[in-house]
Amino acid sequence: MAQKIPFFELFSDFSPEFELRVLLNTAIVTNMVLEPEQRAMTLDMTVHEQVSDAAQTALEQLLARQYELSRVTLNIKSTAVAFPDLQKGAGRRIDEGGRVIMGREIK
Repeated sequence: MAQKIPFFELFSDFSPEFELRVLLNTAIVTNMVLEPEQRAMTLDMTVHEQVSDAAQTALEQLLARQYELSRVTLNIKSTAVAFPDLQKGAGRRIDEGGRVIMGREIK
């Protein structure tokens, strides 16, 4: 799987509780491995927010139950960890009107 696919495009019929749905709303699946004989799935994902261990475990269990798998393993990378400066607003400038300017100013 060489594409980056939004989580809910790949799992359109999956409907977790609100907190997990919000977390997954911006999730991107970067790799998926299915092992039919073992009824197992491994997903590599990127999300914007930090994911707690409890949320990850709950998500693995919900996916396993939904798709009748014996095991789901999630490898989750957070852009909050990978790019901490993005969370602090680094590289942003504010103009006199209070708007965020990304990149260079247009004159």
